[in-house]
Amino acid sequence: MALRLLTSLTTPLGRLPRMVWRLHGLDVAEEIVNPWQDRAPLAGISPLGKVPALLLEDGTAIVDSAVIAEHLDSLGAAPLLPAAEPERLRMRSACGLARDVIASGAAIAGSRLVGAELPAKLQDWHLAKIEAGIAEFERLRDGGAYGTAGALSMLDLGVAAMLGFMDFRLAAELPWRAKWADLAAWHDALAAEHAAVRETVPVAPS
Repeated sequence: MALRLLTSLTTPLGRLPRMVWRLHGLDVAEEIVNPWQDRAPLAGISPLGKVPALLLEDGTAIVDSAVIAEHLDSLGAAPLLPAAEPERLRMRSACGLARDVIASGAAIAGSRLVGAELPAKLQDWHLAKIEAGIAEFERLRDGGAYGTAGALSMLDLGVAAMLGFMDFRLAAELPWRAKWADLAAWHDALAAEHAAVRETVPVAPS
């Protein structure tokens, strides 16, 4: 029986494992759900009604994006995470930073989706965090932590998910492409090169 990945077409946290399993060519059945409209498909699987969630062959449910992505990566022939420390620890820490940036973006976008705009001061606080995070990822790429030609890593995918979310939900509030043009060019080249990145670009539900 194939692994089951319950996710949406918009979540960057779900996009990460979606990219991982495609790159590894794993047997994963995707079930697209919209927890904003109907949490019933997640009952008994994800206690908070959140996506992504992965159902293993024995019925075990995994509900954390990073844990899901790392488990799927462990099933592939050429892992995206380094095996040796401290490189592995450094990359996992940087991936966590990408998720933190996403969390600030989701706070802004989520409030807008439910018609409850954040106070201006709080929104500016989140935007400042996002900008600091993107600046750090530009520094990391310039230093060779990721973005190396021919050496795709979990961090490449994490940053792609983060930037794709900014394009999808925060393009008006945060025109990041103009400020970090080199990073934008890298992001677009990654999508052009890898179908797993192109095929998982977030799209609004029809």
